[in-house]
Amino acid sequence: MSKNTKLAPIALTVTAAAYTSAYCVGGLITIPVSPVQSTSGRILDAQVNCAGTQTCTYNLILFNALPASSTFTDRAAITINSADFGKVIGILHLTDVTTVGGLTVAQTTADCAKAFSGASPAFYAVLEVIGTPTYATVNDVQLAVGYMPD
Repeated sequence: MSKNTKLAPIALTVTAAAYTSAYCVGGLITIPVSPVQSTSGRILDAQVNCAGTQTCTYNLILFNALPASSTFTDRAAITINSADFGKVIGILHLTDVTTVGGLTVAQTTADCAKAFSGASPAFYAVLEVIGTPTYATVNDVQLAVGYMPD
């Protein structure tokens, strides 16, 4: 059995401004499953790192293929086109939030074990904020995902 792999944080480009609850953070995210180059496995956990003190939680909506019929714009409401409904493989709730030394971490509270498979060594996600954070710079948010390749 393969070891659990935690990806290096992916920097999301966000808007330096206040967000409304249920807005998209950073647009569509491509999550590579390199270096193992596996095209299937299980997503186990996720965390969002934010500069500054934030009190919001997040939902990470996962797709097993590119949701090409939907548009995900940073700092706008999320709308998933019906043509992409079948690509949704689950939602991770990042509800464990802690702020220490100017960094806020929001993470899942338990292993989630969402299966993914696809033709390329990547899967896709959209980060939804639950709350009203204000990001100071465009580089304030990072996402890291833990997975176990098959």
